[in-house]
Amino acid sequence: MTHLESDFINARTLGKAEILQIFGIPAGMYDKDATYANASAARQTFINDTLWPKLVRFTQKLTQHLAPFYGGNLVIEPDDVRDNAADLAEIEAAKGYLPVNEIRGRYFNLQPVAWGDKPTGQPAPTEPSVG
Repeated sequence: MTHLESDFINARTLGKAEILQIFGIPAGMYDKDATYANASAARQTFINDTLWPKLVRFTQKLTQHLAPFYGGNLVIEPDDVRDNAADLAEIEAAKGYLPVNEIRGRYFNLQPVAWGDKPTGQPAPTEPSVG
């Protein structure tokens, strides 16, 4: 290859990376040297930082411009595509200790209910039972 040809190939690779970066795609998703852990982290970053905000803005526009034709108080919300396994594990661990109303308010932004002053399950024992 001549110097000009090799420079063209380098410029083309740089262009690819720049284009993907413009669309918010992390390098770990397309880099040939990325490990599985890098690719998984990049995927989560892409979903949380690129896709989720776009989904929220899109549904807000739908709510603003389309929903009034179907009802005055209609709100369009996207399905949550983010990985919430850590939040679910935290809720599972807290359900024996926190009241239902606190879980509803803290994790789901829901109003309290009349029967929600007690925990949903029994707390795990702190010491092994002697028998």
